[in-house]
Amino acid sequence: MQKLTRALGVAGLVMSLALGASAVAQAADRPDAWVTLKTKLALMTSEGVDTWDLNVDTTSGAVTLHGKVATEEAKKKAETVAAGIEGAKSVKNLLQVVPKPNREAVEDADDVIKANVEKALDADAMLKDVDVASVNKGVVLLGGSVDTLEAHVLAVDTASRVRGVRRVSTNIKTKAETEQTMNADVLKGKWLQLKGEALRQWGKLTDDDLDEIEGNAEKLAGKLQERYGYARDEAQREVDGFLRRQESTV
Repeated sequence: MQKLTRALGVAGLVMSLALGASAVAQAADRPDAWVTLKTKLALMTSEGVDTWDLNVDTTSGAVTLHGKVATEEAKKKAETVAAGIEGAKSVKNLLQVVPKPNREAVEDADDVIKANVEKALDADAMLKDVDVASVNKGVVLLGGSVDTLEAHVLAVDTASRVRGVRRVSTNIKTKAETEQTMNADVLKGKWLQLKGEALRQWGKLTDDDLDEIEGNAEKLAGKLQERYGYARDEAQREVDGFLRRQESTV
C-alpha cells in the first residue's frame, strides 16, 4: 500500500477559544503541520474537490496548494476550503487544471468495496481502530478513532486508493479530540464544585473571571493565557491536567 509522505510531528490538538479579538491570535498559534494536515484532510473529503498528486505546504500560516484538478470550479472550491481552515492566514493556489487521467470504470458492489477498504486499513497498525461505517454507491464513510491527525489523513488516503471508491467521508475522531470533549463536558457539568479548586490552583483568577468562564473549558484556557501569559498549548495543558486531577474527586 502506497502511503503518504509523513508530515513533520504534529503538535497536540488544542481547543479554540471563542473570545472575540483573541480568536485571531489563537488561530495564529496553530502549528504549520496541523494546518497542513487539516487542509489536506478537508480537500480529500470535500465533495466537488477531486484532486490528485495533492500536496499542501504551510509556512507561518501561509498555505500553498499543489497538485491537479479537473476543472476551474474545483480549483476555486479548493481554495475556499483551504481558506476556511483554522490557522490559515493566506492561500496560494498553484493547483493545475488538467484533464483527469482516464481510469477504468469500476462498478464493484458496495459490500465488495467495504471488504477491500477494511482489508487495506487492517494492513496498517496505525489504523487498527478505524472502521468502515458504510459504503453507498462507492462513497465510503469511515468511523472509529486514531491517535493522531496524521493517521486520520492516512486513513482517508488509504481508503480513497481502493478499487471502486468514488469518494471518502470521515467521522474518525483523534484521541486528543475525544479526551478534550470529555474534559470539557466534565468541567461544564461540575463547575460549581470545581470553582474553588480552580481558584486555589490559579490564584490570579478573580471571582469575576470564574463567573465569566461558567464552566467553559475554552474560556478557562483563554483566561489562563490572559492572566499568566501562557502560550495557547501551555494553557490547554494546564486545563487538561487540572481536570485529570479532579476525576477521582468529582
